[in-house]
Amino acid sequence: MREYVPSPVPQELKELVAFLDSELQRIAMTLSQPKHIVPTLQNSWTNFGFGTAPAGFYKDGLGRVHLRGMIAGGTTAFGTVLFRLPADCRPAQNVYLATLSNNAGALQSAAVIVEADGDVTIANAANTYLTLSGLSFAVGT
Repeated sequence: MREYVPSPVPQELKELVAFLDSELQRIAMTLSQPKHIVPTLQNSWTNFGFGTAPAGFYKDGLGRVHLRGMIAGGTTAFGTVLFRLPADCRPAQNVYLATLSNNAGALQSAAVIVEADGDVTIANAANTYLTLSGLSFAVGT
């Protein structure tokens, strides 16, 4: 019986395996359960409660920031700051995001602005509640 003697692994194959391993790790991070960061709400805005998610955000492995939660009771003048994002979670330019708010039982369209300086502000909204869930934007683009 002949003894098997492995031949050396070509360098290109080693590099391909290393690349695929790093890509799999990146994909696993992207798909892992996000850890939401809880922002400090400003200008009288508070979490809505009643079984809804509190305000939060996270940045995924693809460089998008995702907002969540429902907030209520704050000042609704244009430009009012809801909360501030850290430097690594900001867009390169202001981003306008359409959402929904409620004014004494009447659902209405609303918009928030995620500013390049990190402020998340009101464009227009009512203050019975304002939903942030489902809003996302690319970082630094």
